[in-house]
Amino acid sequence: MTDMPTYKIKLLDEAYYHNVLDLYDSLLLNQTYILEDNSTRRNFLELISGINYTTWVILEEHAENFAGIILLHHVNSVDKSAEIGILLSIDFQGKSIFNKVFPLVKAYAKSIHEITTLLAVIHEQNVYAHKTAISNGFILCTKNAKMDEFDRHNRYIYALKI
Repeated sequence: MTDMPTYKIKLLDEAYYHNVLDLYDSLLLNQTYILEDNSTRRNFLELISGINYTTWVILEEHAENFAGIILLHHVNSVDKSAEIGILLSIDFQGKSIFNKVFPLVKAYAKSIHEITTLLAVIHEQNVYAHKTAISNGFILCTKNAKMDEFDRHNRYIYALKI
């Protein structure tokens, strides 16, 4: 019997930039609908390593294989909310990784930023993300949300009180 892999998170640093860009390229190549239409390799990396984002790389515990990234962003200190997002390499999708690393990010959001509400904005067609959000206690708040007037995608917004 083989052990199920365990995962850890580590704050994003320059050592993992090439992994993140490879992830971006593979998601774009596979026409994954998570990425924004106006995102380029460079502004994607600048965005997720910027001041308004806390980004962690997700690694297999023992092999150190890069699985993806998980982000905490749009932190609002007034209403104590933040958005959480995850991008996984194709090989690591469908392995319940979010369920394994989410408690770490939730604890960070609560202790460091005093967040009381986490939001997940999910593309309407991302069935697995909807199921994952619900299984982690998120409640659907809004359907058919648009991020701005140029947004062509319908998104669902979920919220979780922590």
